[in-house]
Amino acid sequence: SDVYKRQPLFGCQTIHKNDNQLSKQQEILASQKGLIVNYLNKSVPSMALKELRRLMRLHPKDADFQNLMGLTQLAMENPSKASKYFKNSYKINPRTSVALNLSSAYIEDGKFLKAIQLLKKVNKDKVSENYQYPERIFHNIALAAERNRNHRQAVKYYQVALSENPNYYLSLMRLGQLYEKSKRPLDAQKTFVKAKNSCPKCFDPVSYTHLTLPTTPYV
Repeated sequence: SDVYKRQPLFGCQTIHKNDNQLSKQQEILASQKGLIVNYLNKSVPSMALKELRRLMRLHPKDADFQNLMGLTQLAMENPSKASKYFKNSYKINPRTSVALNLSSAYIEDGKFLKAIQLLKKVNKDKVSENYQYPERIFHNIALAAERNRNHRQAVKYYQVALSENPNYYLSLMRLGQLYEKSKRPLDAQKTFVKAKNSCPKCFDPVSYTHLTLPTTPYV
């Protein structure tokens, strides 16, 4: 998670007092951010919101707090408001994970073409060159296309996502469901088997093909 990545300390190494104070402040901030992530993981966004309102008054330029507020707004089904905070976070510190969260907010807000445009731009951006999970970019493009009823484009990009990571469960599930809707039962069955094998602890995909999988936020 980007939240837990600490920035290296710069400056004169002889000023031990200032360095120690800065390190202590970073530890406190990391602890506060971890608490908010815990609230979100436990599905209590109201507690996350309460903490974030206080902390953001103290640290209005902290990119992580902006991102976490966006995730909190998404959890409260307020994608339009979430978009604002994700944009703020990306402006302060451009990160692919935040751009993905912004695309998720657009998708939940029904702005499918805007999400696709953003993700294609992000995919070409130097910021994403070393991103470890490129399949997530293509998955969200496919999901936006699927929600926009462009199934051909959706199938294409789910397949691209799976070319990056053949065991990516979310793309396997969505692709299998699209094959099923397109009356391609053999392709659907093969894809669901792959999904089940890629995540043995997940629900049986064949039994849950009616479920709509949400976009996945990235802290």
